[in-house]
Amino acid sequence: MNELFKIRDDCDFVWIGIGDMEEQVFDRINTYGIAERIHMLGARSDVPEILRCVDVFFLPSNFEGLGIVLIEAQAAGLPCVTSTTTPAEANCGSTLYLPLEESAAFWAQKLNDVLNEKIVLTVDPIKLEKYSIDHMVQEMEDLFES
Repeated sequence: MNELFKIRDDCDFVWIGIGDMEEQVFDRINTYGIAERIHMLGARSDVPEILRCVDVFFLPSNFEGLGIVLIEAQAAGLPCVTSTTTPAEANCGSTLYLPLEESAAFWAQKLNDVLNEKIVLTVDPIKLEKYSIDHMVQEMEDLFES
């Protein structure tokens, strides 16, 4: 985000959740002097409401299981930028995958391109439907009837 803030002065970063590297993140935020533009919300139960207030979903994760949070972000209509560690199965069409090995400046430029709509990411409703509750219930019913 520090690199993105060098490109843009019209954005803030909302961090939802907690993780093993949280202390390192706080240290970096303080080192870069960007605390006023980073909003650390911690673990929340109102994530869908928060997602409605953001412009892009950013997930540079070292590891993701299925990436349910990525599916939720796409369901909220957000373009998503994530690391290649997130499974492709979580891509419902509006996800840009980037390697963690790329520089922070590279990631910032891609985020900027998404924000400026130079890269347009669109949800595929057919792929997204596979993760709907109705579809999952039907899958479970079919499985148990077999």
